[in-house]
Amino acid sequence: MTPWPGLFCVLNFVAGLQAVAPIKTARAEEAIQHLTRRVEGESFRARLIAIDATERLSLQAADGTLRDLQLDDLLMWGHPMEIERGPIVVIQDESLVQAGAITFADGHFVLGRSSSQRLTVPAYGVRAIQFVPFGATKDWGGGIDESPQSNELGDRVLLRNRDAFSGRITELTANSVHITSRGSPFVIQRTRVAGAFFGASVKASVTETAGDGDRRLLVGLRDGSLLRARKLESDNGVLSITLMQGLTLPGVSADDICYLQPLGRRVEYLSDLPVADYTYHPYWGIDWPLKVDRNVQGGPLRTSSGIYAKGLGMRSGSVATYAVDPQYDRFEAELALDQRCGVRGSVRIQVDLREGDKWLPAYTSGVLRGGMKPESVAVGLDGATKIRLRVDSADHGDAWDLANWLNARFVR
Repeated sequence: MTPWPGLFCVLNFVAGLQAVAPIKTARAEEAIQHLTRRVEGESFRARLIAIDATERLSLQAADGTLRDLQLDDLLMWGHPMEIERGPIVVIQDESLVQAGAITFADGHFVLGRSSSQRLTVPAYGVRAIQFVPFGATKDWGGGIDESPQSNELGDRVLLRNRDAFSGRITELTANSVHITSRGSPFVIQRTRVAGAFFGASVKASVTETAGDGDRRLLVGLRDGSLLRARKLESDNGVLSITLMQGLTLPGVSADDICYLQPLGRRVEYLSDLPVADYTYHPYWGIDWPLKVDRNVQGGPLRTSSGIYAKGLGMRSGSVATYAVDPQYDRFEAELALDQRCGVRGSVRIQVDLREGDKWLPAYTSGVLRGGMKPESVAVGLDGATKIRLRVDSADHGDAWDLANWLNARFVR
């Protein structure tokens, strides 16, 4: 048994979605009026009533009035919620599914979410499972995007003491995990297991090609599940969610949903685009790479207003450059230091545009400090061929300068 850092990376992002520190996000027992942010126009708080076959959202505003909004006109409704209990299953398309019960036999997982919701997943469709209870992995490093999709060493079972078995997982029951390692079978009590990573079981590749009429959409459920969906279908007010991987989760009500964020139609997120150039000038000689849909330390993007699934994490002293397609009208983002900073850290942020052979300043923030509310930025892109995002330290060097570009996006 040897420790395996890659599995720590897989489980860390899931652990980060559990409460590392108190945060004011909506809970299941609280009101379900969420901030509705449109691509164009003012935001308003509303409850999701229904989604019809034409992808029209029916929303009840805080004053009781009913409002309709097409999904393509929505930037973001609500926020992803905290994951408060496991097991948590990481699907190969990176959907996170909270499963009340889970078994594995004969090459298939059965995820029991409720008496009416069961999801059967072939072995190749599962990337990892977290069994560890609330908060137990909060200090692990890395992020889910840093873990391998498969590995020549096969499956791995990570124990709570950070030892690991490698081999082939053959069965998973309510009480135990069965693995064959170096030709010998082992039965491990699930109370000893932090998580499992599936490599040897991967027999098919996963593609994210959407068919005609399909889309890309992030859907958050009130139990903390975060789904990468390509289709929502409604039948008498009951939704079926088809994941990018092709799996379908049936029996979802509007009240089960706490977060919606369309991807790739009117809005293109920088985290889904290739970075043209990235440089970091170390203050203490430590290299900090650009983080995509993660904070600088590899966890979820967090502020006092909630968790964000889309954005960039940059340390002070870093510069990221992206190409600007002529179809884009403007660049927008919300800027803040990550909640991990507390009230520490201070940065200044600058946005420059490349026009012809010159870089021209387009936006400069004041000093952003830990604990401040996100600051919005909007920059027109007319005539620009590139955009440059820069984070500089303000006070006290780069200590706790963990800047988040929340929902950094190009708008058509």
